[in-house]
Amino acid sequence: MAIKLDEYAKAGVRLVWYVDPTREEVTVYPKGRERGKKVVGTDGVIDGGDVLPGFVLPVAKIFEKRGPTKKGKKKDKS
Repeated sequence: MAIKLDEYAKAGVRLVWYVDPTREEVTVYPKGRERGKKVVGTDGVIDGGDVLPGFVLPVAKIFEKRGPTKKGKKKDKS
């Protein structure tokens, strides 16, 4: 991840969210850099800062368990 963060920082990326599904947490990298990173668990909230003003998302929503999808079901043609 450190190499990617370097690339993001050089490209001017202002915010990176790294979602770890195994640990169910999001690491927030401001300005695409390791310094100032914040790890947020399912009890926390991530926001868009000055990149996406007003955007707020509870981390728990990212990892919410969903029911089965409708994939594989045939459409009724009646």
